[in-house]
Amino acid sequence: MPLLLQYLILFYFFVLQDVFAITGAFIGASNIPERWFPGSLDLLFNSHNFMHVLVVVAAYQMHLAVVNDLTWMTAIKEGSLTC
Repeated sequence: MPLLLQYLILFYFFVLQDVFAITGAFIGASNIPERWFPGSLDLLFNSHNFMHVLVVVAAYQMHLAVVNDLTWMTAIKEGSLTC
């Protein structure tokens, strides 16, 4: 895999991580679903639940980036890929 493509893939995962984390923080802080449907989203589908789901997705994106990075570094160490 070309080096530039590898950089772009890793950058993509890190950007997605930040997008999901910032979106989760925004939804959690602004209480969007509760504001649109007051009283009907107190237990399920409230902003706090959405925030937790998006934080888990952001952590998963970080995991994918780290696994991809470690795979890339291992390939360099083994000599099957050059930097």
